Formats: sequence, structure tokens, C-alpha cells
Amino acid sequence: MTTPTYRPDIDGLRTLAIMPVILFHAGASWLPGGFVGVDIFFVISGYLISSLILREIQAGEFSFLRFYERRLRRIIPALLGVLFVTVAAFQFIALPDQAQSAAESGIAALLSLSNFWFWRESGYFAPAAELFPLLHTWSLAVEEQFYLIFPIVLIVFWKLRLRIGMVLVLGALATFAIGLWLSFNKPSVAYYLLPARAWELLVGAVIASGVFPPVKTPALREALSATGLGMILLSIFTIRSDMIFPGWVALLPCLGAAVVIHTGGQSWVANRILAARPMVFVGLLSYSLYLWHWPILALLRVRSGSIHLDPTPAIGAVILTFLFAWLSWRYVESPFRNRKTMTSKRMAAYLGGASVAVLGLAGLSIMMSGFPQRLAAPSRSPAPQVGKVAGI
Repeated sequence: MTTPTYRPDIDGLRTLAIMPVILFHAGASWLPGGFVGVDIFFVISGYLISSLILREIQAGEFSFLRFYERRLRRIIPALLGVLFVTVAAFQFIALPDQAQSAAESGIAALLSLSNFWFWRESGYFAPAAELFPLLHTWSLAVEEQFYLIFPIVLIVFWKLRLRIGMVLVLGALATFAIGLWLSFNKPSVAYYLLPARAWELLVGAVIASGVFPPVKTPALREALSATGLGMILLSIFTIRSDMIFPGWVALLPCLGAAVVIHTGGQSWVANRILAARPMVFVGLLSYSLYLWHWPILALLRVRSGSIHLDPTPAIGAVILTFLFAWLSWRYVESPFRNRKTMTSKRMAAYLGGASVAVLGLAGLSIMMSGFPQRLAAPSRSPAPQVGKVAGI
């Protein structure tokens, strides 16, 4: 089986995506566009997964079973841990309607349908949305829905002997047009659902396809790499949540990330900035950082009774996020990705048991309406601003 070449600069790019997301969600007003880190993750994911699929297709080694097993190993173990801890914590800390809502969204997240659940329940930037502890799982659902379809489409096009690169370019343009129309006409759909987000993943796939030739001139490579980094930073510091999004403005971070990836790991930006050890280390933790940061912030907000966190608890939440993320990466992510020690049968047994535990806990919470009997009578009423709110 072919082995992909590791690029530490891409882990550094992950850091450039995850840190603004965490800080923005923690209340850093000086990073108004921190949320675009999610869009950068889509581009990175599209590039890495497409590179792997195309490499194996060309070598005649692609297997759907092996592909989806890799996705399970990468995504599900850490996600199950977050779902169980979050749903359980909300049964003790939150009001009954909040606890029940967390349970419902936990089931949706486990089924990779949370983007649909949150699309129906809230707007991403609405005040009440900050009290949904699993809101951030919408992006994981978008990715998993994409990868249920994408390998099949690639195989079909490959067997039809079509030019994969041009097909991906056309697909990216078509889905961008769909996303643009939805952004202006159905903004909540555009934010949460795959038809409006597929182009961001396809941008990464286009780079992976090799449709654009490598940049061999050193001066041009340096200029493009610096430009891509500048586009990302500009988007983080200038895009605001009150803008129509994704729309046109999402092009800035997505194309910036694509340019950085395409210029390879040979530029000064890649070698000296993105591939620096601290950047790579945080990038390795990025998935677990993403998983843990939002539930921790939501729990603090529910516990304090305020959506806006003071600097001290916000900083504490970030520190706690790194602690939980490192533990998750070290003791959950890494072991499950090791095929020698974690065989397919063992993985299936562990993940099956953990899934049953999450479904059982969430189902019990829903059946018991969030366990209102644990609270005194005056506290059983629904919390203000929680429940169904209008889409963005």
C-alpha cells in the first residue's frame, strides 16, 4: 500500500486554523473572523483525503472498506469520549431542557447528522447557540456526509476515464455557485449544510489532483506562500460574524489555505513558520482541541448563567481545553490509529460499546426530559433563550 509523505507544515496550518477558532469562541473580540478556521480545516481535509484516495486509485489499491475504517479510527473514538462526557455533565449542571437538548444533539452528532439538527434548532451566531455544547459538531457532520459520497464519485469518474482534475474544478465552481445563492437567500442552510460547503472541501481536492503544476521558481513560490498566509491572516482579522457567510468572503481563507498547501513544504513560510515545532505540536492536537473547546466553554456559560465569560474563566477554559485535548490525543486518538495494537475487531468492540453507552445515556435523558426531579420545583422551567431559536 502506498504511504503518503508527511508534511509538518500542514500540521502548522492546522494550528493557524484551530487557535483563532478557540480564541474567537472564548470571546476574543480582536479576532472577529476566528471562526473561518473551520473553513481552513475543510480545505486541509479535502486536500489530505483526496490525495490519499487518488494515490490509491492510481496504484489500484483503493478499498472502500479500508477507507471508511480509516475515517472511523480518525474521527469516532475521540468524538465518542466528548459526547459521553458532555451529555453526562449536562445532566448534572444544566437545566432539564438544556440537558435534554444536549442529549438530542449528542445522538445527532453520533449519527453525523448534527448539522441538520442545529440548522433546525439555532443560528450559529445567535446568543442561545453558545449554550448548545455540541454545536461545533456540525462541521464534522458536513465532512462525514461529504466522504460518504466523494470516493464513490471519484471511482466512477476514474473508470469513465475523465480528467479528474477538471471534473473537480467544475464541481468546486458549481457548488460555490450553489453556496453563494444559498448564502444570500437561505443563510442558515448555507452555513450548516453540505451543498453550500462542498466547494471548500473540493478546493483542497483540486490541489490534490495536480491540475495546477508545481511552483518550481523559488521566488514565485515564496511570494505565493506569503500571499496565501496573508490571505488567511487578513480573513481572521477582518471578516465579521455579521457578514453574509460563507458567500464571497469565504474565498479569502479557503484560497489562502489552498495557495499555502500548493506551494508545498519548501517555502520560508512553510519551513520557518508553519513547520516550527510549537506549530506542529498544536496542529497534532487540533482535532481534540476542536472537540473539547466548545463543550468546556458551553459548560462554563451554563454554570455561570452568563453567555459572556470574564477573562479569567475564559483563559482557564483554554488551558483546560489543552489539557483535555492532550489526554485525548495521547490516550484515545493515537492508540486507535495504531493498527498493530488496535486491530479492526478490537476497534469495533470498543467503538460499539462506547456508542451504546452514549446512545443509552442520551436516550435516558430524552425519556426523562432531562431529569427535572433533580431540581427544586422553581428551577424546572425552561431557561431563557434556550430551545428553538430562529436561524441566522
